[in-house]
Amino acid sequence: QIRRVPYASFFARLQGVAEAAVRQADQPLTARGDIRGYGCATANLAMAWLLTSDQRYYDATIKHLDGLAAHPSWAHGLVFGHWAVGYAVAFDWLYDTFDAATRQRYAASLFAQGQSQFDAIRTYSDYHSFGYTCNTMPVMLAGLTAAGCALYGETKGVAPWLRLAL
Repeated sequence: QIRRVPYASFFARLQGVAEAAVRQADQPLTARGDIRGYGCATANLAMAWLLTSDQRYYDATIKHLDGLAAHPSWAHGLVFGHWAVGYAVAFDWLYDTFDAATRQRYAASLFAQGQSQFDAIRTYSDYHSFGYTCNTMPVMLAGLTAAGCALYGETKGVAPWLRLAL
């Protein structure tokens, strides 16, 4: 039904975003301008694969997940929020396609990045932690919430992330 109204226009936009992300999947994260969109592209690729079963979308999603998992720091603030949401959504939606080792590697990466963000917020060690009314705080909390939800039941220690968001 994705090709019928009212979904067809949404699907067309999704395919456009996914095709652009496929073309960029082999570029390193540092070769981009505003890198926040890398997380958004990761979630869009996962959705495109789920809706179409097109192997190119799956392969590009894996490249995005691998790129994010290999990145030493997702920083704090907007970059973390966007990357964590995209990574968590893709991890959740593709979860059953991963072997145990891949699942554990992706979960460990998401946990490490989420814990870093959580620690920065709860200790006020990063200036973003003070932006209660700034757009940055909801984006950070969205990333932390998505990560916590994707890892809940998989990895111990994420319940405090969800309590913080609440």
